[in-house]
Amino acid sequence: VSGIVAEGDPGGGNPKSTLFNFKSGRVFDPNGNNVFSYQRNTPINLKGTFSSTTYDYFIDDNLISSVGTKDNYLIDKIFLETENC
Repeated sequence: VSGIVAEGDPGGGNPKSTLFNFKSGRVFDPNGNNVFSYQRNTPINLKGTFSSTTYDYFIDDNLISSVGTKDNYLIDKIFLETENC
């Protein structure tokens, strides 16, 4: 299973986004850090809070980052793309 979870405006007027990549059983945060591993067919819970220039996020109710930074832009959409699900 692989895919991305992102917020921003995919393909719209605002090309900026903050991405979480899921690849080969690993989760990569928006800074490209490998922050979590998962097994096939095992659900995980990703949740977070985004403000104008910062974010925090949790995986399976464990705080992973409380100091993420991002450019200041309007969040227009949250989207998910997956493969091999």
